[in-house]
Amino acid sequence: IKVNNIDNLKIINVSIEEAEFEENSSDFISASHLLEHVSEPIKILETLKKWLKPGGKLLIATPNVEAFHPRVFGIEAWRYASGNHVWLPGKTNLTDILKEDLEFKIIKRFTYGGFYPGSTSAIKRFGNYLLKKFGLGDAVVFLLEK
Repeated sequence: IKVNNIDNLKIINVSIEEAEFEENSSDFISASHLLEHVSEPIKILETLKKWLKPGGKLLIATPNVEAFHPRVFGIEAWRYASGNHVWLPGKTNLTDILKEDLEFKIIKRFTYGGFYPGSTSAIKRFGNYLLKKFGLGDAVVFLLEK
């Protein structure tokens, strides 16, 4: 398909196990809210890294167990409220895995969200600002480079 004057953009919707990409073939991969749903997330990250070209970028978003809500209500209550998550590494642990074990360069890391619907918009905006500022948002995002 052609998007924004890019002629050779290929979008596929298959499992990682089914995907057939050559090594060092991708400039950018997005894995938004994927890792928490798989039983072997490190293996998935290794596969994604293998597909990236040198200098290629990987965008990851995943729940942050170091967030405000799990600290207040407990990880099990938060895990239940968050859905069928099987792996919740936390911002610090995931940083170590990405940087030390998988040798990604971390370009950017931030958290977002945390005050749920029902809060008044002014309170929610201010609360989310504080949670993001202190790295306590419910989700953590990494922009990585191979």
